[in-house]
Amino acid sequence: MRPAYEAAVQMADGSWSHWCLVLSGPYGCGKTHLAYAAANYRWNEGSAFRMISAPGLMQQLKNSIDEKRLSIETHAPMAYGPEDWAKVYGETTALLILDDFGAQQDTEWATAQLFGILNARYDRSLPTFLTTNLSVKQMDPRIESRIAKGLVVCNGPDQRVRFG
Repeated sequence: MRPAYEAAVQMADGSWSHWCLVLSGPYGCGKTHLAYAAANYRWNEGSAFRMISAPGLMQQLKNSIDEKRLSIETHAPMAYGPEDWAKVYGETTALLILDDFGAQQDTEWATAQLFGILNARYDRSLPTFLTTNLSVKQMDPRIESRIAKGLVVCNGPDQRVRFG
């Protein structure tokens, strides 16, 4: 896990040489722990970041469909819809930490939303930190080609079993 640790430190302090860092490996090896450590570093430094799980992001986008519809029907102030949230996540210059990428429900809509966000960040070289249990071969080829240079494969025992 030493390469993953070193990469996470560099992503947190802004010295990572790629637009994204992707920690890929088995459950429990410490990927999320490193992502939280990067978020804590940013917090302590007063640097902007946004951390969310991929399933949480998809739920936020789905909920915003109903919220926007309801705001239109009730003539309330306009709520954010999924396209608005996708723009927020895709264009924020803050470090985006997306945990458990690949754990979201895999639908065409979810894939399109995630691709849109990651592609927008890729186009702007905005700092992005992903954790995933997926191998590169299991990812959408469009996403794979954009993240390949920032991929760090993690190997290690399941820390949850080890420390209970």
